[in-house]
Amino acid sequence: MAASNERVAQFVPRRDSALGLQAAGLEEHVRYCLRAAILTRLGERRLRSDLGSIASTFLWRPLEPALRLDLEAAARQAVERGEPRVSLEAVDIDGDPNDASRLRVQLHYRLLANNKRDRLEVAL
Repeated sequence: MAASNERVAQFVPRRDSALGLQAAGLEEHVRYCLRAAILTRLGERRLRSDLGSIASTFLWRPLEPALRLDLEAAARQAVERGEPRVSLEAVDIDGDPNDASRLRVQLHYRLLANNKRDRLEVAL
């Protein structure tokens, strides 16, 4: 199973100053896909209409506890639906200390292929 995950992970290219473009590793690809799952509107991608979240529908709501709960639920749904290579352990929603109009979504997850824990932060 890990071999097929590695092949999939080779899709996203990254820039290397010495070698030009190189394929990304599994961990980098998962981070890319998690970010896309949160920032892509649900139904936006024609071939993967199940990929994405409804987080963008919350952008104009007041910053209150109910918004944080809704964003957490939307993030959990997006990750569980769109990224089967991870086990989501926690979602934290915090205000951005540098910009009062932004929220930070922190995903705490474990890669199923190697049991490695990681964290990704996405600003909304």
